[in-house]
Amino acid sequence: MARRSRLVRELARYGQSHQTRANVAVHVVCVPVLIWSAASLLAVHHQRAAWVALCLASLRWLSLTPVVGGLATVLYTCLIAHAFHAGVQWREAIYLHLSSWALQLLSHTFLEKKRPAFLDSAVQAFSTAPLFVVFDVLFLVGFDPALRRDVEALAASKVPG
Repeated sequence: MARRSRLVRELARYGQSHQTRANVAVHVVCVPVLIWSAASLLAVHHQRAAWVALCLASLRWLSLTPVVGGLATVLYTCLIAHAFHAGVQWREAIYLHLSSWALQLLSHTFLEKKRPAFLDSAVQAFSTAPLFVVFDVLFLVGFDPALRRDVEALAASKVPG
């Protein structure tokens, strides 16, 4: 029960600045693109850094939710492995990376009208965003409606977890 409570608090804290469907949709697309493009940029000389970052994030995700954390770990492992073997030129990777950041910042400014979560806690936001995106997709297909209600209620209450 304590794990679920911690998961609800973490997702709600991140969710407070991701309340509109349009902003969430932008993040569902852009967060994986950011991870993929960052891994593409690291592919030539710094693959180990991408794997270390994934391992650290995965440990956090698994501590919050073993099942969905495991799913997120598998999904992002595949994404990073693809980036390493895609052979994307660094200019394309930078363009995708910067475009994804710009879209998210514009989305927060004009759609959400709230500051991005990473301005409050960069480590928390960067480690939670990929997991939050997986939950957003799972919630969309009906996964754990009670958890979704709890997260949305706490996020809407404006009370920090």
